[in-house]
Amino acid sequence: MARLWRLPNSGTGPASATRVTMIHAASSAVPVLLCISLASCRPSTVANVDPPALYINEIMAQNDSTIADTDGNGGYADWIEIYNAGKSSVDLGGMYLTDNLKQPTKWRIPDGVAIDTGRYLLFWADDDVQQGNTHTNFKLDTAGEDVGLFDTAKNGNAAIDAVTFGQQVADVSYGRSPDGSDNWQTLSVPTPGDPNR
Repeated sequence: MARLWRLPNSGTGPASATRVTMIHAASSAVPVLLCISLASCRPSTVANVDPPALYINEIMAQNDSTIADTDGNGGYADWIEIYNAGKSSVDLGGMYLTDNLKQPTKWRIPDGVAIDTGRYLLFWADDDVQQGNTHTNFKLDTAGEDVGLFDTAKNGNAAIDAVTFGQQVADVSYGRSPDGSDNWQTLSVPTPGDPNR
């Protein structure tokens, strides 16, 4: 069995992608991780673990007025939307979000954070973890950078999903359309917490 993740490389759009394939050898229960052009990849020793059907679905690196952060002072922070396309709820506790694919364990999602099937969860990229369980220890760069979601240490911190985005403008998001697809585009009508249009 092989599972393919398409992780964008240092290019600016979805046309350029790095292929990362998890192969479960027929004669072994140990998968082999083959990486092409992703410096943070390393072999996994986790036996036959299928990653959850989670997607980085939409990001906004310059949120001036789209959606207020209700956990803190009511300000407007960068955000990352995760979409659960799977058939069951997923406990995200112990997984990692990062804005640097060379540092996949940059911010550990706290225990108790879960996402129901077919639902969306916003993480505030505001470098203010004191505000709550959905606030990361990094901000997004409007000039462009990476965002990655990595599995728990128990599952070898395997890459679940990642995106590389270019220059962003205020209150325009970058997202998959339709949700969970490989098609990325700018969204002049952002949809945090809702299906992308």
